[in-house]
Amino acid sequence: MGSTSTDQNTIVLTGFGPFQGHKVNVSWLAVQECLKLPPIPLCDIIIEELPVNYEYVKRRIPELHKKYNPNMMVHVGVGLCHKLEIEELACNNGYLKPDVIDELPRNHCCNWKGDATDELKTQLDVGEIVRAIKYGDPGLEIEASNDAGRYLCEFTYYLSLDQTKGNSLFVHVPPVGRPYDVKQLGAALRAVLVEVNRQRNSRLGQKQDVL
Repeated sequence: MGSTSTDQNTIVLTGFGPFQGHKVNVSWLAVQECLKLPPIPLCDIIIEELPVNYEYVKRRIPELHKKYNPNMMVHVGVGLCHKLEIEELACNNGYLKPDVIDELPRNHCCNWKGDATDELKTQLDVGEIVRAIKYGDPGLEIEASNDAGRYLCEFTYYLSLDQTKGNSLFVHVPPVGRPYDVKQLGAALRAVLVEVNRQRNSRLGQKQDVL
């Protein structure tokens, strides 16, 4: 399974496992809910739950890319505010918050090699994603962000952007009930994936029907 055909996109979609006060991480619930919804045409979605562990994520992101050869990788984490946030970039340094096993990444960074880029940006047009989703659901609170939080979310995003040459995206969803339930978050996430898929196909000069 993977991006073996120009007609079929493969997206690896991840959420996170429990941490701190989140015994069940809403990001993983939203990912699972998204997969229950009608499939996106010409799009194969592979989901995985990532533990909130720096060392595991650093090893697993390249493994996922090698195994599935995805066109895009989309990662979901729980945010602090009442809206969805689409992250535009990730930074290499400044990871000072311990993970669930009380460990920090080496040198507090994603990539400690001397040639590492300080900041990586997604190749996707985040502003267009936000505009498209607001047009489809005017009541949904969603915005672009350039601060992914310097924890496992941003750490994962940086590694993914580096691995995919910018063909990655990170989505922060609010905690359940603030104000959206899991079904609403799953639907919002599907809308993000539809736009991700559309942009990828547009870059290739392809056409597709979006349901």
